[in-house]
Amino acid sequence: MFYLVIKVDIDGPSTFMMYPWDLTNVSSYHFIPPTTFSGYLARILLASQNDYDRIPFRQNGPNSTPLYLQTLFKDVHVLGAFPVGSFFSHISYRHGMQNIQHTRFSQIISLNPRSEMENFQLYHWEYCFFNSLNGYILSEDEKDLTKMSILENYGWKLGKEGYGRIASVEGPFKLVNGILKATPSTIIPFDKSFIDLKEEFEYDLLKIYYIPEKNTLFNNFDPRNLSVNTLNVAIIKSGTIPSDYFYNEQNCVYFPASLLTYF
Repeated sequence: MFYLVIKVDIDGPSTFMMYPWDLTNVSSYHFIPPTTFSGYLARILLASQNDYDRIPFRQNGPNSTPLYLQTLFKDVHVLGAFPVGSFFSHISYRHGMQNIQHTRFSQIISLNPRSEMENFQLYHWEYCFFNSLNGYILSEDEKDLTKMSILENYGWKLGKEGYGRIASVEGPFKLVNGILKATPSTIIPFDKSFIDLKEEFEYDLLKIYYIPEKNTLFNNFDPRNLSVNTLNVAIIKSGTIPSDYFYNEQNCVYFPASLLTYF
């Protein structure tokens, strides 16, 4: 197994919307979830090849097309991107629409009276501020990763709010597999065995979504015919946890093998 480190610089505040959510309280993950990062890289890879026609966009109007979901090719495991050094989050207040089916706010000129569903309401909105993040991609074939070097210096919209630029692509580096105690470099799937562990560690428990079917690049998902599953994951904030890892001790990276089942 091999891995890449993709360093992402975030310009300004960002929000990676946490689920479950509602219209008045928008919380953010404090990292880039795997599916979000995979779609981000897929769009940049297309842009780097000047293939903008194959990047999915939502089109409004009577002949509108659905907004397809797009991920990287199925032979790689995109595990997300995680903060390097310190970061902080800030909860702000902002006005937004009262009904998600609004159309008036996106119009330059509107001659019709405003309807009740387009009234404003107050949001609680969380913004994250990162210095940079390290993203990780794994593959059994080193050639799958070497083609990603062209992504350097490209950028794209990232998450619900924010813009990310690929500062560098490092690797591929070789991984070995084994069971040991370590602090995971990524999220780790949470199960009941955590409760029985005698090791002392601090963690945050979160829920994220994942797509059970592996996709190939440029073969987009139609959300109307898509099954999406939820997964309980933990971010280990301090301490170590015994598990099956793909790891590189020299670079101090430890990827839970169980995570590769989902992403």
